[in-house]
Amino acid sequence: MKRMAILIASPTVNIFEYDPRNLPGANNSIKYWKSQLQTPKLGAWEDETEIQEASSWNLDTLLSFIRTLNGYYIFVVYCGHGARFPKKGCAKPISDDNFEDYILLKNGSEKARLEEILETIDGVTDKATVMIDACRMHNLDVQDYEKNQASLPMQLNESQQSLSGFLRKKWMQMLDKCDAVGVVLIQSCSPREEAHLFKYENDITIFTYVIFEYVKNVSYSVCVKNVLENLCSKVNFWSNLNHGLAQNPTCNIDDIDTINYPFAVNMGEEIASYYAEEK
Repeated sequence: MKRMAILIASPTVNIFEYDPRNLPGANNSIKYWKSQLQTPKLGAWEDETEIQEASSWNLDTLLSFIRTLNGYYIFVVYCGHGARFPKKGCAKPISDDNFEDYILLKNGSEKARLEEILETIDGVTDKATVMIDACRMHNLDVQDYEKNQASLPMQLNESQQSLSGFLRKKWMQMLDKCDAVGVVLIQSCSPREEAHLFKYENDITIFTYVIFEYVKNVSYSVCVKNVLENLCSKVNFWSNLNHGLAQNPTCNIDDIDTINYPFAVNMGEEIASYYAEEK
């Protein structure tokens, strides 16, 4: 099974004409995501990572690209501005159920309905993970944002490339054996909450920090369900400590034990087997 990661950043937006709000954490977090996905532990994603440049991609471009990925495992991370707007035909929404999530594309001039993106993904594959690190406050009037420039791929020496290829193969084997199906949607906060920056760690988001702090410190193979379990217990803690505000991640799958899409390989065990094979 082939795979593709789509990483999207929305670092800047002007909510009002004289009220620019910059999100350096969005840009920094997407660069960090790319660098981490390229590591052997997370499966050595190489030319399978598409960084969206906000200045050129609109919703049609994004959906057209997704439609080329028929049968792929699709992994999406969006980090930046988001909002919840009333559903069509709902003139006076009075409950959370009457709102739906949007993200920003094309320099913030286009509000992209998240459900339409998920439906397009669901139409081309039965295996996907979508992580949305964005605020979910109601009815914001968002305007434009700056493009994100991806960091350059890491350069590995010959020995590292060999090990990287081995671990990449192990990650792909985990994907082939995985029995999960469907599009998993993980959002960094609940409706009426904001997604916050981690103040003490290189200006990345709390969502990004918690994910990679967890992966860095585990020795076993990690699935998306493990990442989600850790998010639910840690993100709100750090948000309250940093900002005094709640931030509770959500998932569209009730039984999270079924979400066994691979995320990171068991470095200790796999490296030992790699060197055993080399001998």
